[in-house]
Amino acid sequence: MLQNIRDRATGPLAWFIVGIICIPFAFFGIEAFRSDGAARSVAKVEGQEISEAALQQRYQQRYQQLQQMLGENFRPDMINPDMLRESVLQGMIQEAVTGAYLADRSYRVADETVLATIRGEQAFQQNGHFSPTLYRDTLARQGMNPVQYEDRVRAFLTDQQLRQAVTNSVIVTEAELASEWAIDRQTRRFNHRIYNAKAVEASISIDDAAVEARYEERKASLIAPERVRVSYVELDQEVLKQKVDVTPEALQALYDEQKETRFKVAEERKARHILVRASEDNARAKIDAAAERVAAGEDFAEVAKEVSQDPGSKNKGGDLGWVSTGMMVAPFEDALFALDTGVVSEPVETQFGWHLIQVEEIRPERLRGFDEPEVQTELEDMYREREARAEFDALADKLEQVSFENPASLDPVAEQLGLEIKTSEWMTRDGGAGIGASDAVIAAAFSDLVLNAGENSLPLNVGRRQIVLRVAEHEEERPQTLDEVRADLVEALTREAVAEKLQAMADADRTKLAEGKSLADLPAQDGAENQKPVTAERGDSAPARVIIATVFGMDVPQEGASSYETAMLPNGNLALIELTDVTDGNWAEAIENEKEATKRRLLSQRANQEYMALQAALRAQADVKVFAATF
Repeated sequence: MLQNIRDRATGPLAWFIVGIICIPFAFFGIEAFRSDGAARSVAKVEGQEISEAALQQRYQQRYQQLQQMLGENFRPDMINPDMLRESVLQGMIQEAVTGAYLADRSYRVADETVLATIRGEQAFQQNGHFSPTLYRDTLARQGMNPVQYEDRVRAFLTDQQLRQAVTNSVIVTEAELASEWAIDRQTRRFNHRIYNAKAVEASISIDDAAVEARYEERKASLIAPERVRVSYVELDQEVLKQKVDVTPEALQALYDEQKETRFKVAEERKARHILVRASEDNARAKIDAAAERVAAGEDFAEVAKEVSQDPGSKNKGGDLGWVSTGMMVAPFEDALFALDTGVVSEPVETQFGWHLIQVEEIRPERLRGFDEPEVQTELEDMYREREARAEFDALADKLEQVSFENPASLDPVAEQLGLEIKTSEWMTRDGGAGIGASDAVIAAAFSDLVLNAGENSLPLNVGRRQIVLRVAEHEEERPQTLDEVRADLVEALTREAVAEKLQAMADADRTKLAEGKSLADLPAQDGAENQKPVTAERGDSAPARVIIATVFGMDVPQEGASSYETAMLPNGNLALIELTDVTDGNWAEAIENEKEATKRRLLSQRANQEYMALQAALRAQADVKVFAATF
């Protein structure tokens, strides 16, 4: 469906039409499809090229994801650009290798399934409904356009088909389950003694000579990096969008244009199902037995809770919610849409196993009305987006022209386009805050044209904005003075001295333990105190996660003996741990739900291992050529 339209579309106007027809995939302007010139290849996989532009975009998306995950804790110096770039490139190569394998074996995902998946994403929903504005803004923050995101979703869904096929081929034995349970539910009893960093720190004194010696030792690495502040103007599509005047007549005209494509709701069916996986022994017999129970009058939902092997719906009585065409694999969908309300299907076989399907309710196809509040919201957003996009394109051309004609100043640009000249925070070649988080901004700010020649940059695409910048201030790389780093050096030296003293205290106590004493025999002393005995499971977080991790990494003690280890805690304290007893989990005591959960988890682990092995084999067999990346 989507591809047929694209195949017939040429030029910016055609792409604009595709953008309107293929909602919700297209909420960006045609600037999303502009090219920066001839594409350079960084790799070729089975004849398919990976362009340098695609790698740069994926790199920036990964960089932004790291920023979002770490929030205020993010620092540009935490990222090694070369290592991150290599990681991203290898991921793209593996995607291409797997994609070629899937295409060769005719794995396919329908356009309707891609659309339904995007509409169902929580990240794109407000008040339980798909929000075009949120969708657009979320993609913009990731530096993506809708066509790229659609392709990404399609690739993911196709890959999931392969993953599911691998999962269906995996089996685990009862002995393996018992062994997994023994380890997973193992308990360990231990004593521990805490050596308090604060109590020791008061006795630590760092003199000037030690600080100066450490400064001289680290001097070569104590460098203040080259940095700049830039002045810039930005043309923001979102700002333009909020200024668009909207009239009822304009919305009515847009509704009339779009109602048959965007506002027609396909028939939906509220369904339940029972799944017996294809990998299960006697799968057909088990689904037949379930069908007989339902036919005899048992409640479908109760049978599903007991029998179904679909972890996503089992505990909900097999409830799948509302299903439209394109959301399910063909055999399932064909059976579902052939049923009347309340009717249960005959057993249906798919690649996942055997199903029983029940239809609870049917919503016929309908046209959403112009006056519905959600329709009005979507229409207004679409209209504002379209008008803002057109104005943005016109202003972007003017921005490029004026900044080119006046390379020595931003004043003419600001005056003729009515924009404010802003100033950034300091940024280094590794990045910075605000616009400094953009790789494109960093590359431009430190380019010869801007940094050395003192000219305006070319217009930069940063999300839904175009930015032109010039250097406002520049500082060369320089050695840091002792006064600048003194506090950090004192803190590091103090921390090292405290850790050394705590370790010495623990070593002295371990000597006593080696002489036959137990931890309980050691008296409390200034800075050291025994804690209550603990019996812990592997997933516990108290008394401290690092202590639990250390305990479960220790050797099992000989009968009648104990094992000892130390662990440095995040707060600077040190723990001396005495492991006294280890008890394995007993599979025979596990209840049915626990056994089922263990089996699912182990199957998932094995499936992931098998999938990774398949990917490695595909990569080894594939024709892959990697070239140098220069961005």
